[in-house]
Amino acid sequence: MVFLQLELESRESIQAFVSNFLSKFQRLDVLINNAGVYFPPRQLPHVDDQGTELHFSVNHLGHFLLTYMLTDTIISTPNSRVLVVSSELYKNAQLDLDDLFATSADPARGADRLLYSNSKLANILHARELHRRMKDRGVFVCA
Repeated sequence: MVFLQLELESRESIQAFVSNFLSKFQRLDVLINNAGVYFPPRQLPHVDDQGTELHFSVNHLGHFLLTYMLTDTIISTPNSRVLVVSSELYKNAQLDLDDLFATSADPARGADRLLYSNSKLANILHARELHRRMKDRGVFVCA
């Protein structure tokens, strides 16, 4: 078993991880996008080093960038698979790409829950688009 360090809130960490991974391996049979964070309301707002809301950054954008950077390796590996882990809480999402901090959200709903739910909806949408793009290229994608 091999462990490689990766911090999904950091684009630099993702790029370093991919570079390190590709220097060691020529194939990727299964990519499981499973990491996620949830911050209670008293700790909001949280942002990554680029100023992006942290639920969205870690739970979606980090996985998106990681998958994108590994796409060629995934496609070149016969019968490869990408699993995107989400949550049923995606059903509570009200994703507004112009308001990732959910500043216009109803405070009674809880911004923390909405931010988490929005990131999980983004996971589902990402998996659906990956499936559409990769299904005819020998890659199985599911959420």
